[in-house]
Amino acid sequence: MDSNVKQDKNNEGKKGKPQQENKPVKANEGGKKDKPANDKHSNFANILKDAKEGEVVTRFPPEPSGYLHIGHVKAVMLNYHYSKMYKGKMILRYDDTNSQKEKLEYAQSIQSDLKRLNIVPDQITHTSDHFDKLMEIMTKMISEGKCYCDNISQEEVEI
Repeated sequence: MDSNVKQDKNNEGKKGKPQQENKPVKANEGGKKDKPANDKHSNFANILKDAKEGEVVTRFPPEPSGYLHIGHVKAVMLNYHYSKMYKGKMILRYDDTNSQKEKLEYAQSIQSDLKRLNIVPDQITHTSDHFDKLMEIMTKMISEGKCYCDNISQEEVEI
């Protein structure tokens, strides 16, 4: 008789199925295979199709108008993980396009929180660092008729 099976004492001598003994299942039982100890990225393999080692660049673009929340943490951890998995880099790019809401306190808090998560960006930039280039591209697109810009007020938009 299998060592994991015991006969029901109330049915001794009677025909019937033996009952399974309730014993704890070990970590590697139940058909699941252990992951190789050196394969820390196995769950994420092949997610970035055609990614080349050393060429993956990710970015985390928080707006420094508040503190990080769990959604930010998920996003930054995935971006950081992919950048390191492919030996690339991750850019912390502050989305500083709403100067009325932004505070230095929030930017410092974001960096402090990232440090607590053991996330060290390879580069820190601001969207405003690129305003000249953005203006150049938008001016070209407007002149080519690919987009337009207007300056009507919020009240006029709502009419």
